[in-house]
Amino acid sequence: MVVEEPRSRRVADLFGSSYELVLQVQSRFFVHEDETPGELDALADTLVCLMGRVVRTIGPVLTALPLGPEAPGSTVGPAFEIVRPAFFVLPHRRAAWLVISERLHELSRAAADLAADPELAALGSVAEELDGHAAELGKCLAERGERPA
Repeated sequence: MVVEEPRSRRVADLFGSSYELVLQVQSRFFVHEDETPGELDALADTLVCLMGRVVRTIGPVLTALPLGPEAPGSTVGPAFEIVRPAFFVLPHRRAAWLVISERLHELSRAAADLAADPELAALGSVAEELDGHAAELGKCLAERGERPA
């Protein structure tokens, strides 16, 4: 069934994008190139946050939202869809870190925008978590003399 309610669709997109990023960070952690032990710790921390706090927070918010007028009384559920499977394994360390850092920032902004709605205020903590991990990955890039995106 298609999610017709715009606000519900935006939260579903945030969930799906967060799940996609879980897979991407997980792939980078397990198929890494020349990450230092500190960088692997940063990836692991980001992965635990994405799974344990971000996806876990968005899920209940999502399942409380209406599907749309075509399905009165029905609520949205997470799709766990894989939109771009070939995109998960980024072979080059710098490119992978830049993409992951950029996605964390993008998702943080999306969560903050949604959290402005009082009924979606719980997503404010998601925005903070994502932004904090983006900053942490940015520090790792800076330590190598590379600029975050």
